Amino acid sequence: MGNHLTKEQMLEILLRHDAAEGRGDLDAVMATVSSNPFYEFHPAGITLDTFDAVRELYRAALPGYVPLLASAKQLDFWYNDTSCAAEFEFLVPLESGEFHRAQLFVIIEFDGELLQAERGYIDFIFEKHHTAVLGAELLKFPGVRVINAATSN
Repeated sequence: MGNHLTKEQMLEILLRHDAAEGRGDLDAVMATVSSNPFYEFHPAGITLDTFDAVRELYRAALPGYVPLLASAKQLDFWYNDTSCAAEFEFLVPLESGEFHRAQLFVIIEFDGELLQAERGYIDFIFEKHHTAVLGAELLKFPGVRVINAATSN
C-alpha cells in the first residue's frame, strides 16, 4: 500500500464502486478491486483473500444488494492518507414484511486507486439477511475462510 490519497480521491473511488454495485454490474465492481484483495465480515466471521473469491462474493450478492443499496444512507465518514471508514444505514426487509433499520460500519484500505481491503461490521439482524443473500455455497469457495464458530451454526 503506502500510497496517499485525498478524501476526494477516496470518495470518487468509493462512489464508482458503489454505483457499479447499485447497477448490479459485476465487471464494473471488480474493476475497482485490487488483484490482491482481503475482505472480512463480522459477525459472520468470514474472510475472502483472493480476487476470484471476492468476485464470487459479488456474483452471489449483487442481486440481493441492489434493492438494499436503494435505501442506503451514509451517516459518517473518516479518513487518513491510506484508508477510510464509513457508517451506513440500510432498511433490511424482515420476514414480517416490516423493515429493520440496520447499520454497517466499514473500513476500506486502498492499493492505488483500487480497493485493497474491506472490513465490514453489521448487526445480527442484518447479518441474518446478508447470510441468506450470499448463500451457503460461498463458504465452500476457494479463498473463503470461516474465522469463527458463529458462521457454522
